[in-house]
Amino acid sequence: MSKRLGRGLSSLFAVYDDDKNNKKSKHFDDDNTQKNINNNTSYSNDFDNKIDEESQDFTIGYVGADVDNGAMSYDSSDTLSTANGLLEKYKPQVKTTESINDSYETQKTNLEQKLKVANEEMYPETTTKQVSVSLLQPYTDQPRKNFDPDALHELAQSIKEHGIIQPIIAVEKDGKYVIIAGERRFRAGKLAGLKTMPVIVKNYTDSEMREVALIENLQREDLNPIETATAIKQLIDIYGFTQDEVADKIGKSRPSITNTLRLLNLEPEVLTLVEKGRLQAGLARAMIVLPREDQIALAKKASDGKMTAREVEKIVQEKISPELNKKKKTESLSLELISMKEDMQQVFGTKVSIIGNNKKGRIYLDYYNQIDLDRIFDLVNILKQQQN
Repeated sequence: MSKRLGRGLSSLFAVYDDDKNNKKSKHFDDDNTQKNINNNTSYSNDFDNKIDEESQDFTIGYVGADVDNGAMSYDSSDTLSTANGLLEKYKPQVKTTESINDSYETQKTNLEQKLKVANEEMYPETTTKQVSVSLLQPYTDQPRKNFDPDALHELAQSIKEHGIIQPIIAVEKDGKYVIIAGERRFRAGKLAGLKTMPVIVKNYTDSEMREVALIENLQREDLNPIETATAIKQLIDIYGFTQDEVADKIGKSRPSITNTLRLLNLEPEVLTLVEKGRLQAGLARAMIVLPREDQIALAKKASDGKMTAREVEKIVQEKISPELNKKKKTESLSLELISMKEDMQQVFGTKVSIIGNNKKGRIYLDYYNQIDLDRIFDLVNILKQQQN
């Protein structure tokens, strides 16, 4: 795409070469006039060269803009504004004779026209326009279902002051514009009393609309955990993506995708608590192994920050392994085992549990995150090396 854009924009400045050739071919009767104009032409050539140099920088910078499915999302008015800026920047360096000013205005007009044509030729599928609010409608398959009212009013206030900076992405269907990305801006814009909104119109098929809406929302990370899990599952079920492919598309790790999908195994009542933000996803994930009644009861008990992760994990462990809990209550450790347990906790930097006596038993090492696991792994490797 960068090569195509580079070639397209480079051709836009060819008008300067044409104008220079035309000026050189003119016949002047008066030698003094000829001399003066030639002198002015050297200034014009310097002006042209600087414009060419700046246009290359402009081309390179423009290629670095966001690219979405092979089409650049941009406002053509920004492109023309940048071109005008180049011309205005160097206009003072050209001597103000009538012929030079005429050439400048011709160059400016031709450049604007060529930029407009190039935009349409290179990106026919992408246009930006002001669309009436009455013609905009949300996408029914939008993965985001919940919008915080307070956050919407804050955004609406910002829009009143600064307007909508990032245009809405939509597809024109049956005289309406279906919003693919930007429904939150649309809702806030309505609250702000806008009559029209800036819209980038895309030519997406129904299948592409759903895929783009899912990926765009996942990349923005503004979905709640259940909405995220549902969107990922749709990408896998509808489009046949693997978990690795989804991870690459949205910039997350494969384990993160797996853990997010596990949330969909929760009971509906627990899912609702997570959706409303009353129960953390990490706590809910630990409850998946519990039977329905126990899961719901523990979720309600732990909601609204009333329990820590360790407290939840302890209850879950007691529920799924009651025999371990009985042994803990009936068996007391010897002084030697207690001392060894304390030493192990200090060395491994985590909780150590011992069940048994001096003849036989079990030792449990707890880890609560990747850092804990890596530390235990490193210590085991050190012990292995010492044995060898």
